[in-house]
Amino acid sequence: MKRRILALVLLLIGLILISNTQILSWVTNYESAKYGVKNESAKLYKLNNQKAGNFDYNSVKVPSTTQMAKHVFDKTRYPVIGGIAVPALKISLPIFKGVVLMK
Repeated sequence: MKRRILALVLLLIGLILISNTQILSWVTNYESAKYGVKNESAKLYKLNNQKAGNFDYNSVKVPSTTQMAKHVFDKTRYPVIGGIAVPALKISLPIFKGVVLMK
């Protein structure tokens, strides 16, 4: 019985490690859609542009899978000031004020 549980746990860990890139891609797409150009207003862009932004580019680090997973459930709204949409490539990306760091 213990061997089966251990085998199942190792299998799940292996699947998570193999699908790490797909998970990060899914989270990025989900977050981009949340801040998409269609979901924001010009008034909000103007208000967010008046806020102070963090421009310390040396503090930027590649987020871990754990941070990305936690970020999906984080309710923090980041100061989006615009967006870029390329419909032919099905791309819609937000533009934030300063550097957005995940907690």
